[in-house]
Amino acid sequence: MYVVCETRCTVYLVWVYTHEEFSKRPSDDDLRGEFISILQNEQSSNEAVEKL
Repeated sequence: MYVVCETRCTVYLVWVYTHEEFSKRPSDDDLRGEFISILQNEQSSNEAVEKL
């Protein structure tokens, strides 16, 4: 699974799993936590660039 940030032309790898490990995709709570982390990292990166 991945997320695409079109404004920065960046692809974030979110999750790699096999069907042996999970019979279906990871839980919504697990995915939500990953997306929140990506958004926070994106905001931190944008703030760092603005300071340059």
